[in-house]
Amino acid sequence: MPGTGRSISAPPWAQATKKKGLVPARRLEMALQKSQEPDALLPVLMHTIERGLQGSRRSGSSELDRIFDSVLQRHPEVDRRLLQNLVTDYRALPASVRTRGLPPAIANLDPARPIDPSAVQMIGKLVLETRRTVPFRLQMPPGKQVSASEYITANIGRANLPSGIDMTRPHIVRISPATTAGYEAGQKLTLMGWGFSANKADNTIRIFKTLAGGSQGELTTLHPSVCTTSAMEFNLPAPLEPGQYAVQVSVKTSSGIQDTNKVDFRIKTPPPPAPEISAITPSQYPGRTALITGRHFGGVPGVYFLPMDEQPMASYVTFEGQKASFTLGKVLSNTQMEITVPNSLLPGNYQVVVAIGSGISNRVVYPVRAYRYQVNFLKIHCIDESNPEWAGSDEIVTTWVVARDTEVWAKNTGEYGEFDDGEEQSYKTGDRTAFMPSGGPGEVKSLLAVSVSLYEWDAGDAKAARAVVGFIGDLAKEILNAMGKVEWAKLVAALTPLVQKVISWLGGDPDALGTRNLAWSALDLLQATDNPQKRFSGKLEFRNSSDTGSYDVTYEVIRVE
Repeated sequence: MPGTGRSISAPPWAQATKKKGLVPARRLEMALQKSQEPDALLPVLMHTIERGLQGSRRSGSSELDRIFDSVLQRHPEVDRRLLQNLVTDYRALPASVRTRGLPPAIANLDPARPIDPSAVQMIGKLVLETRRTVPFRLQMPPGKQVSASEYITANIGRANLPSGIDMTRPHIVRISPATTAGYEAGQKLTLMGWGFSANKADNTIRIFKTLAGGSQGELTTLHPSVCTTSAMEFNLPAPLEPGQYAVQVSVKTSSGIQDTNKVDFRIKTPPPPAPEISAITPSQYPGRTALITGRHFGGVPGVYFLPMDEQPMASYVTFEGQKASFTLGKVLSNTQMEITVPNSLLPGNYQVVVAIGSGISNRVVYPVRAYRYQVNFLKIHCIDESNPEWAGSDEIVTTWVVARDTEVWAKNTGEYGEFDDGEEQSYKTGDRTAFMPSGGPGEVKSLLAVSVSLYEWDAGDAKAARAVVGFIGDLAKEILNAMGKVEWAKLVAALTPLVQKVISWLGGDPDALGTRNLAWSALDLLQATDNPQKRFSGKLEFRNSSDTGSYDVTYEVIRVE
């Protein structure tokens, strides 16, 4: 029986019920209106799905059409009817909502016509320019290769003449280059002095060997390769035994042969032959041992790893003008040495060089293997449920956008319900692994990033949503890759809001509890898992007002060898 009384506002659960009553098209419209930035990837995706669902009925063919067919084969579980409903609801939106802030080339895509191949990369540039980069802060400057060359030029010049010397006879003042260490057999030398002939044939260079007791015997004679009246250049004979020697020049003049003074010099003991590398086996992870085979190994060898793929170096020495990682080798024999691959090396190809004393080996390309990692989300904990004063409990869905090097995926969990303050639940086996999304570990050569979003689920089949999100994430990744080389953070930035809109369409406009971002370089992962457990863990907090709810999730990263 109607009567008068005070007005009672609808409780929060009743308001939520009204929100659940919204049709999917309206939920998608609201999600687009809430977006602070235009989403240029969405119309390209809808264009591709709409043409793909037409199959053999579509007009013409494009690279994006072929991508759709390939991705659909990889996701046989996806419900094609849901995809068709998504396209239909998108097309039913007011044009002012669908095209807000979009460049004409994207806003006016016609599903009756394939995208011209020449336009794909142009559209890709527009897609990425309309979206800010996800705020990851990883600085990975590429290594800079520096090479230096030495040039030796003969120094033929006029000598400084000392006083008190007979200037009427040819005379050797010094040998250049000057050294106390001695010369090598075959080395190029310059004699500086005066009274030489400008004609090479008139100058005879005589080499003497100093014998035991100090006597000297003539060993050989030769003519200079370059000469003036004050300098001449020649090469020492080779081979020459180590020891003491002397040089003298006999100059043919108009008055006969005149001999210069003798100048002593020393032939030093030759260094051992330079090491040679024939092979390095096997290809290893950082921190593991490998075997170098070759010859002329001995002493304490230094082993240099010079990056070939612009890998960043956490610490380095300089070798021949280039940044390099350094380790010492353990000589096992003249033909074998054992090395430990430096623990700070990122995966990729390196040139390996062995240095023993002054001997430098040849360079051999050696691939350092990439470790495999797995990112698991272990449990979700309710800090403060939404609207605890009203009956009922929260149901939570987690979504992930994962980027590895130049690849990206999307994945979401099923519903986790019955949350009250302080309660926690473990993620189920099929849900817990975010990387790789298929459930196993994967290699990381450069970067790994995970964008985590929580939603308070209102309605819809979360299992069906998982299949659609996985398909759309895979399709979006392939579309972006077809548009050219894309910086990894922009992949995440483009895909994360797209997944949020699809979740809103599927899940009854769920309340977004927030997005948190994780990112590691390959070096970060290597250092963080350098412990006996080969893993590390962390926690992400999603704090909101009491109307929405606050949660935290625990994750772990495992190195798998």
